[in-house]
Amino acid sequence: MLALSGASTLANAAPVTLLNPNFDAVTQTYKGGYPGTVTLASIAVTAAGYNASTFGDGVSLNGTGFTSNWSDTTAETGFLNASTYFGTPVGWLGVGATNAVGYQALGANYMALKPSASVVDFAGYTVDSSVVSQLTGATIQANTKYTLTYLLGSRNAAPPSAPGYLQGTSVKLTADTTSNTAPANGNWALQTFVYDTSKTANVGLVGQALTVGFTGGAGTSIVFDNVTLDATPISNSITILPPRMRGISTSDVHLKADLFALLAQTDANVIRLGFSVDSINPSPATTQNPLAPYATNLATLDAALPLARAAGIKIILCAAETYGWNRNVFLGSSADLATYRAHLTTFWTAMAQRYLNEPAIVAYDVLNEPVTDYFSQGAWYYNVMPAAVAAIRSVNSNIWLVIESEYQGQAGTFNEMPVLNDPYIIYSFHMYAPASYTGQGVGSYTGYRPTYPGTNSIWGPADPNSVYTYWDKESLRNAMSTEINFSQAHPDKRILVGEFGALRWASGADKWLSDCIELFEEYGWDWCNHSPSGWNGWNATYSTDINDPAYISLAPDGGDRGARWTALAKGWALNAPAPFTMDIRLGDLVNWTATNPNSTYQPQWSQNHLTWTDLGTAILGNSISSVFHALGSPFYQVVETTTALPSAQVILPATAAPGLEISWKTEIGSNYQAQSSSGLSNFVNIGPPIIGDGNRARLTDLRTTPVKFYQVKKSTSP
Repeated sequence: MLALSGASTLANAAPVTLLNPNFDAVTQTYKGGYPGTVTLASIAVTAAGYNASTFGDGVSLNGTGFTSNWSDTTAETGFLNASTYFGTPVGWLGVGATNAVGYQALGANYMALKPSASVVDFAGYTVDSSVVSQLTGATIQANTKYTLTYLLGSRNAAPPSAPGYLQGTSVKLTADTTSNTAPANGNWALQTFVYDTSKTANVGLVGQALTVGFTGGAGTSIVFDNVTLDATPISNSITILPPRMRGISTSDVHLKADLFALLAQTDANVIRLGFSVDSINPSPATTQNPLAPYATNLATLDAALPLARAAGIKIILCAAETYGWNRNVFLGSSADLATYRAHLTTFWTAMAQRYLNEPAIVAYDVLNEPVTDYFSQGAWYYNVMPAAVAAIRSVNSNIWLVIESEYQGQAGTFNEMPVLNDPYIIYSFHMYAPASYTGQGVGSYTGYRPTYPGTNSIWGPADPNSVYTYWDKESLRNAMSTEINFSQAHPDKRILVGEFGALRWASGADKWLSDCIELFEEYGWDWCNHSPSGWNGWNATYSTDINDPAYISLAPDGGDRGARWTALAKGWALNAPAPFTMDIRLGDLVNWTATNPNSTYQPQWSQNHLTWTDLGTAILGNSISSVFHALGSPFYQVVETTTALPSAQVILPATAAPGLEISWKTEIGSNYQAQSSSGLSNFVNIGPPIIGDGNRARLTDLRTTPVKFYQVKKSTSP
């Protein structure tokens, strides 16, 4: 039995399996209305010489091809339902044959293929290698996911020494030659193959004939049943980024409701989310479950996505301490680096598949702070990064990717940054310069407490070679000189400052933050502050006292709304949309009767019935028969010009009634519904919704009541 997913006008309808117990041909259109039909028939290919016309529907497999467009590369003969002929233990398949010693019934309706390269099977017959395939009558569509499923059956071969039964099976959907593992003898196993034309590697096959094929090599038996083929459109549209991204950077374990509650007090619109394994000793990644090391953090992320969508906050998913990572991975052996490269590509392939259609996730930061040095430079750019990018692009061609600079992503390291041949790349670095100021009081800078602006040693006072320099806004600009040069050389490329921040007890941190933000804005860069979550040393909502008892708190909101928080909030406020204003003009609503779709109608106005002035542009056809005139006039008319006789014009009368025009500036991606009410409640719609195109929307209404109220509701598409 073979079946195809049933036709449906709904793109997301569940596939329907059509049963075919009598081996009649099944013809159905693709789910989602794709062009072409698929005709499937159940066929058994056996040893050469059997007379196909004797059995079943009499399908001949001789040379010229199978009925229903099945083709056989070896010009063998065969017939439908081999079990109707064989009833003894030498039969091909012991389907329901009670006297078939050593066989297990697999069901009455299935398809069988037994090719082998001049190998005599145990029944004494010799057959040749074979491929059974079917042209579906359709071409491969762009941005479509083809799913081929079927049951693969394994016979109970007798005697056990019989050569080669089910020594390998394969099925292919056009160029997809991946094989599933055969089931144990006497069992069925569900097999699934997916061919996704939204993947970069498969784009070249769009437009080619869609073929379903079952192939076998030497000593291979293939028995299959319940074949379905489903074609589903994939929404692989370009991920729309906010015009500018201004937000925060945090890590997976902190992406919870209390963080979103804090951000709700701001206009922040993006979270850069560092994603890591669940623990120091995570479950290993496996072929069956490549995301096993991340089970807990995945659950946290999945729970937070509805919160992000509701808040209108976008997420940049960043690979931080992923499986196989260690800080010195780029500094070690080439073998270790190759192993990590494989782990990273496995991670991104699985994550890209898992979140392919998630609207809240707008970008993937391919790796957080690649730690390279002089001797390992290029290991990220030309060894690991290309493989990780290719892994993501094999799943999603249009998601934005963030590429951080080598040398741990520090400012001043863009000299060697490659420009990728990919339109959806964001280039990124982190700004903590000078580190001895922003990281003062801890680690290498314990006891060091410089101020900003002010004199500062880059390496701290413990270094005998320290050079003290004065740091201010221009010094910060100089620290980012390579990034500025890159930005000016490539003005079409987006740059993200993925992290920047100063420890909360750093004197002058509010000025350092505001100077950084002003510079980022000057060059048009996106930015994320690190961080109002996690260890609160970087959190601007906590006090400036390094000895604050709340030092160990991980709560995102420490309650402080001082100068540091104000500097950040002022920067985030740049995300806020311009105030939404609606203009109302009074005038006349001019109407006329337009009956000819092949005419043009030019409304006109006059103060004296002698000199006429066009009111707007001529209107083609009879779809519109009214215009608004803000100035008002005592006289109106309409000039009708017939397309067939341009020289022949007819003057039509026009009437005018007191009216008004409502207008507002629209934004691309937003929807608008104008409404009116005689009071401040019970608003009713005026016309259909309007889709924003960046231009000014205009609606007219009659002034029929002494007092009327108007409003426009705006909604943003996800």
